[in-house]
Amino acid sequence: MGWQGSLKSTPACYLLGMLAGKKALEKGVKEAVLYNGLAPFIKGGRVSAFAKGVVDAGVSVPVGEEAFPSEERLTGKAIAEYAAKLSAESRESYEKSFAKLLKGGFKPEEYPSQFEKMKSAIAGAKK
Repeated sequence: MGWQGSLKSTPACYLLGMLAGKKALEKGVKEAVLYNGLAPFIKGGRVSAFAKGVVDAGVSVPVGEEAFPSEERLTGKAIAEYAAKLSAESRESYEKSFAKLLKGGFKPEEYPSQFEKMKSAIAGAKK
């Protein structure tokens, strides 16, 4: 769908959950249970970001709101702020930390706008 950020980021996990939730609803799935296997569940982590995306798509998942990442983390605002701060402090550290994204032509400061663009695309995607 055009996502340019890291596929391992919290925003990417949320968007994947939203897309999975939307597809589940299209197939008639209205409820789901979160199963993380033997791995410990980490509040605010990528798995909880995925679950938040599923819930926001409209699928009922028994998980408390306190488990979800903050809005700043979900939207990529935290990454963008960190990138801007790092860029101001040390261009070398910035380029080293975000080398893969920059090589692909994506600036980490663009996470929030990229997130909103993708969220709108998923929400508006036809069945």
